[in-house]
Amino acid sequence: MADLWSDYTDMLITQFDANSGKDRKISARDFLSDPLKYGSEEGINEIAESMHKDLTAFIDNSIQSVPTLKTEFESALQRCDSATTLISQAIAARAKTSKIPVIRPVSVERNTPEEIISVLESTPDVNSMIDKLTSGSYLIADFTRDVEGKKIGNWLFSGAKNYVLNIYIPYNEYKSLKDSKNELNTLFEVALRLIKKS
Repeated sequence: MADLWSDYTDMLITQFDANSGKDRKISARDFLSDPLKYGSEEGINEIAESMHKDLTAFIDNSIQSVPTLKTEFESALQRCDSATTLISQAIAARAKTSKIPVIRPVSVERNTPEEIISVLESTPDVNSMIDKLTSGSYLIADFTRDVEGKKIGNWLFSGAKNYVLNIYIPYNEYKSLKDSKNELNTLFEVALRLIKKS
């Protein structure tokens, strides 16, 4: 089902259906895979809303069971935000000196492979690397994203050879749980909208 939702969300749906959802006549997986199939079921809106509420509670319980992971994630986010600010300033300064545009594109389609460089923090060596990357670039695309009010840097240095510079954030299950909760909220919202239109 990874084509309909992420692999982590798929795992949560499987766990939910095996535990909390086993007493339902419709599984969360079946409903979210093809909501229109159940559009004529009596009381489907109430069934879906109840399922959504229970699945959200299931994820919230999982989130509450990993408080140290939440702290670790928040600490990693803060580190990413600080590094992003410093590296962003370094990139802007070098780009201005070299008269290279820094843009915030909606997307970039590339046919050539790029080297991906991930760093933890801004250091003199990283700043030296930024000088080299900037000097070989025609433009710099800033794909920095916001996560819970903190910035995680991501820049494409586009030139004869493309390089991507990332601020590294380690995998964290707390973040995966939160992302899946948001993904499932959207999936249920869309499913209920489809049923109402049918």
